[in-house]
Amino acid sequence: MPSTLGEIVVPCYGSTAPLNQLAVLAPDPGTIRVAMYDRSLEAEVEKAIFKSGLGMFPRNEGTGVILVTVPSMRERREALVQAVASEAEKSREAVRAIGQEATDKLDILLRDKKIGGDEARVGRERVQRMVGSCVGKIDAAEADKRTKLMPV
Repeated sequence: MPSTLGEIVVPCYGSTAPLNQLAVLAPDPGTIRVAMYDRSLEAEVEKAIFKSGLGMFPRNEGTGVILVTVPSMRERREALVQAVASEAEKSREAVRAIGQEATDKLDILLRDKKIGGDEARVGRERVQRMVGSCVGKIDAAEADKRTKLMPV
């Protein structure tokens, strides 16, 4: 959850900055304590967290902002699993597109006689291995997130 909070942008000093650059995010069991480096920013941080759409309601304790983390309901977890699957599929498609682009460049080099047939074949095999490796890592990351989101 603290990594999600780090994506929140807070208006400060005439500009904006990510929350994780303005405060220490300390997760505790059931809560997250947000301790600002500059306490004058507490109100702005509260507003930014509330407007972030994370469904968290910050509470100013005077020494920092406290966020109560409620265990996600099953429907929310299932929606997050679907979002993870969607992002993983987008990543797999992007990796495959990059692999296809590399293979197309090898074909152009072969057609222009800048490389030989053996070099093109070896290049295609290397591209395929790299694509397979990247897709495998994406699959593993997706499975890891799925098990964390949907414990048995």
